[in-house]
Amino acid sequence: PDPPLPNFCSSCGSDKMVIKNPPGDERSRACCEDCAAISYVNPKVVVSLVLFQRSKKGVDQNHSPPLSCLLAKRAIEPRLGFWGIPQGYMELGETTREATAREACEETGAVVNPDDLKLAAIYNVPGSVQLVYQGIMDEEDIVSVSSQTSESSAVQFYDVDDLPALCFPTVQWAIDHCCRRALERITTVQ
Repeated sequence: PDPPLPNFCSSCGSDKMVIKNPPGDERSRACCEDCAAISYVNPKVVVSLVLFQRSKKGVDQNHSPPLSCLLAKRAIEPRLGFWGIPQGYMELGETTREATAREACEETGAVVNPDDLKLAAIYNVPGSVQLVYQGIMDEEDIVSVSSQTSESSAVQFYDVDDLPALCFPTVQWAIDHCCRRALERITTVQ
């Protein structure tokens, strides 16, 4: 598909933008007929965090500790009112781990150390590349989580076997993938 056609050139301000294949390029691009600037539209980097809280309740020799996942109810579009993991776009000057920790704090109030996060998955979805990080904390290590933020109308931990309506399919994929990894890790450590 053709890229979007901007109304004006971001280099010179001209309104003479056209879609064409620039010399030496195999794809159609938005090009300025006045200054020959090319407008590239590339995928955005999205970071997300599946943060598990491990409970010591109900643990015996035959069972892994129960896991709950930190979720935020979206107070903004898209998917207003649905639940999701902390996620958002990476900003300039951040590492992917720093961006993940920032998004977690903005959306849930959770303060996490970026160095403690493990890369769990990478999803290629239309318009973006999503990096999913995973964190596991014992319930006594969870210092602070807000009840709501400017981006989330509610924040809480949910048992992974009893999740509310989720906002995007990638959220379910990320939770399922990270849950398998977390249970493998916990079982191996025990």
